Amino acid sequence: MGNYKEHDNSTSLQNTQNIEEDTKKFQLKTSRHEVASSIVLLVCGAILTIMVLNIYSMASYGKSMFSLDSTLKDLKSFFQAETFVESSFYTDYDEEKLLDGAISGYISSLDDKYSRYESSEEYNKAQIKDAGQSIGIGITVKLLDDGYIEVQEVNENTPAEEAGIQVGDIIKSIDGKDVVETGYEESISLIKDGEDNTTVDIEILRDDETLDISVTRTVIDVDTAVGKMLDNSIGYIQITHFYTNTSEQFNSVYQELLDQGAKAFIFDLRNNTGGYTTSVQGCLNDLVPKGDIAEATYKDGTTKTIIKSDSDNTITVPSVVLINGMTASAGEIFSSAMRELEGSILVGENTYGKGVMQVTQPLSNGGAVVLTVATYNIVGKECYHGVGLAPDYEVTLTEEDTEDTQLDKAIEVIDSLIVNS
Repeated sequence: MGNYKEHDNSTSLQNTQNIEEDTKKFQLKTSRHEVASSIVLLVCGAILTIMVLNIYSMASYGKSMFSLDSTLKDLKSFFQAETFVESSFYTDYDEEKLLDGAISGYISSLDDKYSRYESSEEYNKAQIKDAGQSIGIGITVKLLDDGYIEVQEVNENTPAEEAGIQVGDIIKSIDGKDVVETGYEESISLIKDGEDNTTVDIEILRDDETLDISVTRTVIDVDTAVGKMLDNSIGYIQITHFYTNTSEQFNSVYQELLDQGAKAFIFDLRNNTGGYTTSVQGCLNDLVPKGDIAEATYKDGTTKTIIKSDSDNTITVPSVVLINGMTASAGEIFSSAMRELEGSILVGENTYGKGVMQVTQPLSNGGAVVLTVATYNIVGKECYHGVGLAPDYEVTLTEEDTEDTQLDKAIEVIDSLIVNS
């Protein structure tokens, strides 16, 4: 093995010199070449990774895993295309858009629906969202039959309250654009899609009076774990997502309901599409026994614990988890862990079946690559990717249902567990 390692090192040094020579040949002197330069940084990073993997592969298995010659050839091909565009394209073009498109196309060619490239603007918005925050003005609205928008709720200590917006106000236009002509979704985007501390102009109809109100957008904390006490001392907690602040919110409301004398819990994970494993861990820590909870399996077959409990506390009352077809990823980890490790009953519909994990790699241009790197599963159990979790009690909820039959079934199951506990 030592001979292979020595040979691979010398080959790698030779290839490193070749890379440096090729890079020098393509050094860029105009601003337009900054696009290509950014791509070069990405490609060179990949080349260095390939070199390290090849050293390991030669030392361990006596063969290379990747071809550097092929990588260099691809790099030259990119430069040929970039040079042709610069010299021959018939009009001006957006260099930043080209860079975003090049990276996006590279990642999308993986044909993995969970891997993606985020531009600097998209990545900034994602960071705000993942922190459990949003940019907005602090109102809840609904679409009226005539196509206009009615304010349903004005949150306390928000820009909307400070600007004087009231419940019942009808939003007629946003930044001069009529709401009916613009459409509901686009109108909501006009309010939310802006930077922190920017202004949106809203035309309000209040009774018979038309008001023009300017509201300054701000970063608003989102409640992703909310709860209440149901009849028969059943604690109900809805977890809508696993953002970075979710576990703190969850543990707070969980303890409040325990202090109020909760005899059982219903955890509502319906439409929870996932989030951070660290957030799931924070929620499960005082619910399941101490030890490893979930593990990831990587391309080379190695496994790593990604979620564990280090608490001596566990939930000591019966529990039910509500699930549906939009319960996915981290939402499925929580649901599966509660059933497999704590004996919770699952009620609702088969879950989505996302058992693969992504990591986010920030880039020098301010954007980021989100890449699928592993499958995961509850320790000792099979990965449910593409399959989902089957409920213990299947209850289908349709748009025609006027009652929440899934919640009703969960309460029925919990009541029987309370009686038998």
